[in-house]
Amino acid sequence: MKLYKKGYLKKLSTPQFYDPDYNVLLNGRQVTGQCLIQGCNSEIGYADECSSEKYGQ
Repeated sequence: MKLYKKGYLKKLSTPQFYDPDYNVLLNGRQVTGQCLIQGCNSEIGYADECSSEKYGQ
């Protein structure tokens, strides 16, 4: 907590995949399928392989 209060750490939030059947958060390597980013045609990529920066968004 001292590092946070002194400004060495930042609090960030990111969207995460969630499996309601197993009540767990999933990492990008556990999620495959069609990419939701406009301009990406990948249908078999892992979620952590696709980046909006790659497509200028």
